[in-house]
Amino acid sequence: MKRRIAISITCLLAAACGETATESPSMEGSETDVIASGDAIDGTSPIMGGATTESPEPELVDDGIAGSESVMQGDWNAREAWGVPAALFGSPRTEASLAVRCEGENLVFIRSARVDEGTATMHVGAGEVVRGLPAVASIDPLPSVRAKLAVSDELAATLANTVRPISVRIDDGPQMNVPASATLRRVVTECRRDVQSASGVPSPAASEAL
Repeated sequence: MKRRIAISITCLLAAACGETATESPSMEGSETDVIASGDAIDGTSPIMGGATTESPEPELVDDGIAGSESVMQGDWNAREAWGVPAALFGSPRTEASLAVRCEGENLVFIRSARVDEGTATMHVGAGEVVRGLPAVASIDPLPSVRAKLAVSDELAATLANTVRPISVRIDDGPQMNVPASATLRRVVTECRRDVQSASGVPSPAASEAL
């Protein structure tokens, strides 16, 4: 059984880092490099041009997610990573523990966690929709697990509308439950809209939040 210790990525958008993201010559490379070189979780948003940090909504508590105990306290912050929308979750003025960003026709989930290097499964859920996504665990340069979800997947549509907590679990390790957020919904919606526009598929009408 893999040994897992959930941790915060050192200087992962920490206020102490105080560095701005640098552009990469391509979309290839270390995902942790991208999110480790960003802005602090301080309420500023290069994506939206203003403050978007949200405090967890008090009504968002354990909503029947399988295996859940509680919803983590923290904020969602929007920013750009390599010129694409990203949403990051963590406690105020500290490192982020989860990042979700757009990459082509996929949403990329990056979980701050120490696991054995190699392949893994990242279980991501929203409401009744759960997916086991093929993932890659790495400790270089920073411990993290990375997985992709096609924006055409039902889970992506759910994430674009849900107000329910979102669950993330690596293999059979402990489950992290984070509150839903308008910031995350906006990033997911923009990613899906861009893909639909590129493919010539009309954007679906906004649906009622689940």
